[in-house]
Amino acid sequence: MDVRQSTMQPVLAHQEATRLPDGLVRRAIAWGWPEARVLVLDDDQGRSGTRAEGRHGLQRLVAEGGLEHVGLMLGVEMARLARSSKDWPPRLEIWALFGTLSAALAGIYDPSQDTDRLWLGLQGTMREAELHFLKQRL
Repeated sequence: MDVRQSTMQPVLAHQEATRLPDGLVRRAIAWGWPEARVLVLDDDQGRSGTRAEGRHGLQRLVAEGGLEHVGLMLGVEMARLARSSKDWPPRLEIWALFGTLSAALAGIYDPSQDTDRLWLGLQGTMREAELHFLKQRL
């Protein structure tokens, strides 16, 4: 499970957001995952999702997924893991290949299923465009 915030400002100013992992852990346990098998990766808190470089939590998540050690990733909005069309599709490919499910507030997705993969890909594209529009406004 990977939980993060993109800049240090939300980490410092919105302390309630740092409690989010606890709720996600409880959700995973409620869905049947043993507590000992639930891991919170918070290495990337305060780092932007615009690039994968330097994001050790994301790199670990991808590596563990490639070793078939990850059955389910939980997050509020999974497409925000990588806000780059260069980084997002290869992640989907790895998770689809090794059967890693993705769960967000909107539902549970299986990247190996065409419809779910299309939806996750579209969400990733929308997050990248959102970042572009935010930069334009600034």
